[in-house]
Amino acid sequence: MKIYKFGGASVRSAEGVANLCRIVKGEQGALFIVVSAMGKTTNALELVLEDFIGGNTASALDRLHEIEQYHREIMAGLLHQGEDFSADGISAGTNRVGALFSELGGLLAAASKRDDYDSWYDRIVSYGELISTTIVSGYLAAQGVPNRWLDMRRCFVTDSRHREANINVDRSTLLLRQAVDAFPEQVFVAQGFIGATPGGCPTTLGREGSDYSAAMAGYILGADSVTIWKGCRGGTERRSEAFQRCGSHSAAHVSRCDRIGLQRCAGDSSQND
Repeated sequence: MKIYKFGGASVRSAEGVANLCRIVKGEQGALFIVVSAMGKTTNALELVLEDFIGGNTASALDRLHEIEQYHREIMAGLLHQGEDFSADGISAGTNRVGALFSELGGLLAAASKRDDYDSWYDRIVSYGELISTTIVSGYLAAQGVPNRWLDMRRCFVTDSRHREANINVDRSTLLLRQAVDAFPEQVFVAQGFIGATPGGCPTTLGREGSDYSAAMAGYILGADSVTIWKGCRGGTERRSEAFQRCGSHSAAHVSRCDRIGLQRCAGDSSQND
């Protein structure tokens, strides 16, 4: 098992998603892919949150519509990427993405109590990763790469420290291993940056949270390596091997993902990368 983590800048366009697919197709064996929100989606959702907390629902929904249009442009662009193509995969992904935006829009419109900023941050901003991974999973399927989309809110159990949550290793180990072992696919697509409390409330993992997600997945799954891919000028490049032989690291050592060894691309400053 290898872990590949793709930052937001590496999937900010249809070309970036197609490049991710080419990288995945070039790999043999089991692969666990961790994906950040696309481009600057996290920042855009934070603006949605600001309007929502301030009671300006109409503006929040307008901003959400702009985010949806951005993602639909990426999906439309994917229709023209590559020759080995199944329209059914993209169509199914498009429907699921639409459902996620409808779900979030309904949440924004219906909520009356809006005073807990940090809790609402995690509920709203976490949709960026849910949407990006849905698009990536659908495109991989359309390109003939069988894969399984995982909801990491059901795999990573965290504490209740909203916006800077820590993953509970013991509880998460059981859930993530069960999720991976339950399916025959060799490729898994998972969100970085997000988890949930034992009660099911969404949480986010703070700055560089997707790197943390990738490193923790590598530790739990006993991966051979965790590789961080960053979107930089000229395309996507392999920035660093986070660590080798993840199973040899103690839980204490891997906590907060041993971030010192994870280098960031100067052109990719998204906080959840």
